[in-house]
Amino acid sequence: MPPKFGGIFNDCDLYLIQRGEVLLEVKKISKSYSGVEVLKGVDLYARPGEIVGVLGPNGAGKTTLLEIIEGLIQADSGDIELDKIQLGIRRNNTSKSMAVVLQTTPLPPFMTAEELMQLFSASYSTCIKKSRELLSVVGLESKKEVSINTLSVGQKQRLGIALALAAEPDILFADEPSSALDPQARRIVWGLLKDYVASGEKTVILSTQHMDEAETLCTRVYLLSEGRIRSQGTPEEMVRENAPGCVISFQTSGELSDSLLKLENIEKTGFIDGLQKFEIIAKDGHEIARVMRVLTSDESVDVSSINIKRNTLEDVFIKLTGRSLRD
Repeated sequence: MPPKFGGIFNDCDLYLIQRGEVLLEVKKISKSYSGVEVLKGVDLYARPGEIVGVLGPNGAGKTTLLEIIEGLIQADSGDIELDKIQLGIRRNNTSKSMAVVLQTTPLPPFMTAEELMQLFSASYSTCIKKSRELLSVVGLESKKEVSINTLSVGQKQRLGIALALAAEPDILFADEPSSALDPQARRIVWGLLKDYVASGEKTVILSTQHMDEAETLCTRVYLLSEGRIRSQGTPEEMVRENAPGCVISFQTSGELSDSLLKLENIEKTGFIDGLQKFEIIAKDGHEIARVMRVLTSDESVDVSSINIKRNTLEDVFIKLTGRSLRD
């Protein structure tokens, strides 16, 4: 049986979604608070099988945008369609085809993981997987009978994901789901999100401040700043269009030689153990090769210190917003 909408679409069946079709489409969403525009005509779409990232500095409007899509707050104007069904921007309830994983999920401390899963699962007529199966999916089957207050931060976050999956949602909103986790727990959460969309029928909308997370997980990303989409595309496209090339850094013990002085985009960045440090921005492979030939043939350059750093989404972020990740 196809899943059903909840809320205002109780009697509306969703039919199977073909891979490649747009599942969620957000059109010209605007929102103001006390005369201040928070969102200024934002467009966004997501297909089944995608993890779509929403990136931006604090205050960019990410949370407002996601809460409008989720039906938690109302937009001033615009349109939202889910599987080609117009939801309306002034609805006051959410759809059971959506679920949310928060940065930290408040959980009742003295219930067991299995008790909480059974409670959540009983709330959804669409829930197919049993509570123990969901706990197994997130690697918590061995913890099903222990109190939640004894779980680690990473285990609680995985339990929060299992609770969201109990709704069998078509779209999972993940709001900085790994920000409080250690590297090992982060990768477990990443794996869960990848597995969720692997069938090609589900979608994740990921809000994150971690550019490595976005590059690892996201099919496409939207960079939001000052209420507008500044750039969008695959992570590779965004880097290629906004911050192509790489940064070549090296150290030298003396003054720059004539061959080094002829290099373009060379900038002194400081001293390390009495050695001068320089950086060169190379825009493409030909320029990288030319710079490397000069550096490796110059005796004043400490060859072992030459480093090539590919530009990343973080470079795009800073270039387009003019702000560090936590401003």
